[in-house]
Amino acid sequence: MAYQNIKGAPREKTMLLAYLMVTEFGVKQVDAAKSLRCSQSTIAQWIKEVKFQMQINDLKSELSGVRAKARLLSQETKLISQ
Repeated sequence: MAYQNIKGAPREKTMLLAYLMVTEFGVKQVDAAKSLRCSQSTIAQWIKEVKFQMQINDLKSELSGVRAKARLLSQETKLISQ
């Protein structure tokens, strides 16, 4: 069973809803799937995808924090071309 867009909700928002239902509210994947009109395997995939997005966002944040230090180091050592 493929995901059916419910009342115009974007897929991304529905993915986040599924993630919260399962990880924070303890709803079983199969029950979340019934509620969101998709398969349990879709819910499992969405949860994985949201976790990957969270990891990517954490990495982007870390890189932003280090970027200023890298620029300063590059100016001091002339190792990185600007």
